[in-house]
Amino acid sequence: MTNRFNSATSRWRLLILSLGILCVLTMPTLAARFLHLIIVQSGQTNLQASYSSGDRTPVENVWRDLKEPPCFGSEERLTHITPDPQQTNRAVLTGDITLKLLHVDRVLAQVKLDRLELTRPEGQPQGWHLTAAEVERTAKLAGFSEPCLYLDPMVLQPVLWGILLLVLAGFGTRRLWRFLKD
Repeated sequence: MTNRFNSATSRWRLLILSLGILCVLTMPTLAARFLHLIIVQSGQTNLQASYSSGDRTPVENVWRDLKEPPCFGSEERLTHITPDPQQTNRAVLTGDITLKLLHVDRVLAQVKLDRLELTRPEGQPQGWHLTAAEVERTAKLAGFSEPCLYLDPMVLQPVLWGILLLVLAGFGTRRLWRFLKD
């Protein structure tokens, strides 16, 4: 009986296995930042809400996420927010307002305003967050440019490794197929 697998095939298998192990070992770690949005009105903290983002996501992109409701159950109203009588899912804060985005105790972004519009899901007592227009307006005031294209390493690296492994497996399979045909 002849040996159908020569040392070249074994080397290809070893190379693909080694690259697979390298891929797993060099994957970036999964990490998330828990962020706090704090709205201070006339020196009093009016609202605290929690958000999350990837640990490497640029602040410009995280700021744009403020138009979404905060993480479930994370909102804490420290003073009363009075909704608009005509639109109960909207509220307008006026006066000396400071909007802060923090990670632990580090301020990532801060904006001072004299007017701020908030919205919440229809019929919900909680979930206050910035309107989409307010997010864009405050982003400009904070000095942020347009959101940048951000390719998260958690997505990009496995895709690149997968492509490399498929290419190498294709070359190895072609060689193995030719060997088996002969």
